[in-house]
Amino acid sequence: MNCLNQVTLLGTLASDPEIKYTAGGTAVCNVLLRIEHQYKDREGVWKTKVANVPVTVWGKRGETVANTMRAGEVLMVAGSIVVDEREGRNGGAPVRFIKVEARELSSCVAEDVPQSLPPAQPPERTPAPEPAGADDGMPPF
Repeated sequence: MNCLNQVTLLGTLASDPEIKYTAGGTAVCNVLLRIEHQYKDREGVWKTKVANVPVTVWGKRGETVANTMRAGEVLMVAGSIVVDEREGRNGGAPVRFIKVEARELSSCVAEDVPQSLPPAQPPERTPAPEPAGADDGMPPF
C-alpha cells in the first residue's frame, strides 16, 4: 500500500526552543508548536481548540531555530509524523507519542499571519445550468 506522510503546520512557539546534542555532535532542537483549530459549536458560537505539537529539528536548522526564535514567534513547519516510544514510569509499559520531524522551516512575521480569525465560510453552491441538448436521449458522456 502506498502512503504519504507529510504535514505542514503554521503556529506559534509555545515555549523557547530546547537544544541538545547527540553523542556524535548532531544538534537536536525540540519545540512545541501551538496550533489553533477554530470551529462553530451547535449554537453558532466560534470556539478555539489549542494543541501543542512537538516538533524536532535536526542539525544546523535546529541550531538556527534555537539561536534565533523565542516563544510566541510564528513558525511554519513542513515535515513528517513520527511515532516515538519510551519506557513507562517505574518500568511500566512503553508509552507512545506522536511528533513532527521538520524538513523545511520558515519563520513568519506575526503581522503577516491572521491571528484568531474565524475560518472563511465556504461559498454558497448554486446548481449548474443544464447543458444544451441534455434531454436528447443520448448518454451524458
